[in-house]
Amino acid sequence: MVRDMMRAGVRIAGIVCLVAAAANAALSDSAIADALESVLRQDPSVSAHAITVDVEEGIVTLSGWVGNLLEKERAIVVAKTIKGVRGIVDAVEPNPVARENQDLREDIRRALALDPVAESFEIDVAVDDGVVTLSGSVDSYAERRIAVNAAKGVKGIREIIDEISIDVKDTRSNSEIQAEIKARLRLDPYVDHRTLHVAVENGRVVLSGTVRSMVEANYAMEDARVAGVKSIDINQLEVDWKAGRDMRRDKKHPVRTDEQILRALKDVFEHDARVESFNLAVTVRGGTVSLRGTVDNLMARRAAERGARNVMGVAEVQSFLKVRPVGVESDAAIERDVRRALKWDPVVERHDITLWVRNRKVYLYGKVDSEYEKQHAADVAAGVSGVAEVTNNVVVRTVPWSWKSDVRIQRDIMEHLRWDSRVDAESIAVEVHDGVATLKGEVDGFTEYAAALSDALGGGAKRVRSELSIEGTRRTYPRVPIHFGKERLLRP
Repeated sequence: MVRDMMRAGVRIAGIVCLVAAAANAALSDSAIADALESVLRQDPSVSAHAITVDVEEGIVTLSGWVGNLLEKERAIVVAKTIKGVRGIVDAVEPNPVARENQDLREDIRRALALDPVAESFEIDVAVDDGVVTLSGSVDSYAERRIAVNAAKGVKGIREIIDEISIDVKDTRSNSEIQAEIKARLRLDPYVDHRTLHVAVENGRVVLSGTVRSMVEANYAMEDARVAGVKSIDINQLEVDWKAGRDMRRDKKHPVRTDEQILRALKDVFEHDARVESFNLAVTVRGGTVSLRGTVDNLMARRAAERGARNVMGVAEVQSFLKVRPVGVESDAAIERDVRRALKWDPVVERHDITLWVRNRKVYLYGKVDSEYEKQHAADVAAGVSGVAEVTNNVVVRTVPWSWKSDVRIQRDIMEHLRWDSRVDAESIAVEVHDGVATLKGEVDGFTEYAAALSDALGGGAKRVRSELSIEGTRRTYPRVPIHFGKERLLRP
């Protein structure tokens, strides 16, 4: 079945279908399917009732229909987090609202113009019955991704054909590119660089070796997106969830010094298209990172803060970054642009979200069905040029907690952790008392930290208390926001 679908030209998620050398007998296809369906049902951003899951030798086929392109991509992201998934055949068809070609084209052009980075790109937009073709030229992979993501935020799109070319301005030697990618892989807490090989020829990168999950493959591909790269090939990566399992915790990452963290932060910022053009002042003391300086858009500040949190050894991020938009119109103009962006967004356009703008700060009000939609609304507003700050007063409609015994909650949480490819379940202990789950142990970084909390909520906990420490930090319990309530945390 899988081979027939591949011959028929069905799109393969994650650029290619990553195939392991041998099937993992311990994770049966039926068990993988059950785990994925369970997670999809609990994700409020996915219409699980309309998606069919089939698994053959670890290859997941997703079919059915969803309401928009972002929902389809969300389902694929969720599938990648399930342990034992070696590849994804994407046969899901978005069924968005029907729109006239010209109207859709104009909204996409406006969305690109409103993005503080994409507005400088020369991107051509063509639309044919919901199929959008983007063409033009940008300087890097990161810029191309920004342009595509800006277009995705418009309702009515069934598919995006990316024909944007990358025009590398500065030629770099193969050895320079290879050395930088290897360094980034070593710094990435979510990638085991010991099982990966990097080859570079004329700016074309080939990643080979073994990864534990499709999520790790994605992180490795992100690390390969450095200056001078023209293309990245991950066809030769093999997915084996048992790879490096025995040595993962035996060879811990060493506790990093402040100087090492600082060097890693500078490397991260130099390769972030939203941050690289700004001269940020970064200091590190005892694992606490302080960010100072001025950026001209809110998305740049958020990208810097997110990038700092993902560096190994960082215990806390204190951001003193100032957003000072340039060449901006009045608050009324900003309110008009944010209102448009919310109206054409396929995730939140059905909700009645109101806003008010004062001194370039956007205040959002209204009700949505999930934490995901609430955060997405704030992201939409933050992505509009001229916005300096967002206060999110949107309320999530409450869902009564479904009672379960403490024993069952603990069992279900452990099951979620066991199936989550981003989490080392063996390093986390779970205690439950009166519906409140307490997580103890050690995780590799903030992504695993957030995933563990999400899994605890997905397992049925009424609230979650974290006593998790992050490996490489000097602080026992990281001072990061802990989510209380039934809603799941956003999966990265």
